[in-house]
Amino acid sequence: MFKNNMNIKLQHIKVCNAKHKNREGVGKNMKCKKILAIGFSILLFSITVLTTSLPVQAACSHGNAVYSHHILSGGVGNYGSFRRYFYLVNLNDLYSGYARTAVTEWVNTTSGVGVTTSISIRETTTQSSSVFDLYNYNNSHTSVLGYTEFYTYSTSRDPSTQNWGWSRIYLNGSVLAKTTAAQRRATIAHEFGHAMGLIHRNSAPTSIMCQLASGRTATRASASDCGNINHLYN
Repeated sequence: MFKNNMNIKLQHIKVCNAKHKNREGVGKNMKCKKILAIGFSILLFSITVLTTSLPVQAACSHGNAVYSHHILSGGVGNYGSFRRYFYLVNLNDLYSGYARTAVTEWVNTTSGVGVTTSISIRETTTQSSSVFDLYNYNNSHTSVLGYTEFYTYSTSRDPSTQNWGWSRIYLNGSVLAKTTAAQRRATIAHEFGHAMGLIHRNSAPTSIMCQLASGRTATRASASDCGNINHLYN
């Protein structure tokens, strides 16, 4: 199966191991390995959790909350000119609706938060055209709400050191079911932020890139989140 930017999606098996720490306020560190048809690669992903034990992600040299200027190859679209696409792999109708709303709010930031970006993303029914693939999974034995994996062709990428060609966004339905509808939409928007190149901003509750455990109040991208997108893609 080929992506529109010639990324190859190979069938794989994901093996996840969670280390639990039974202390209040201490989260669960997850290490995942990808077993690919062509061999082994180390998985690095960005995750959204209900706890705050993750390492701090470093901003770029200009102070923007991005992965050191590394980007989604080909960009995030150019409104009115060309689009990037997302594909809903196995989301039910409810979560599909949340995803569509989250994307619409990322696209329509001029009227929403007063900052214009180049973001132009639409849903596709052809997975090979997508650069954002969304999956549901269920794991009630973790506090992880969702996470994002980065790839070029079939090779996993570290967004802090490399550009990437497409992403997989995984949503943990078991944990998300315990949150509100607004928080579910915000989690999907948060993961799209990672997939476009934004890192956590846990000291800024009004940013969509703040984790829920750190007091996120945002339900969509803020003006500063849009500014960080423009820093990467304009």
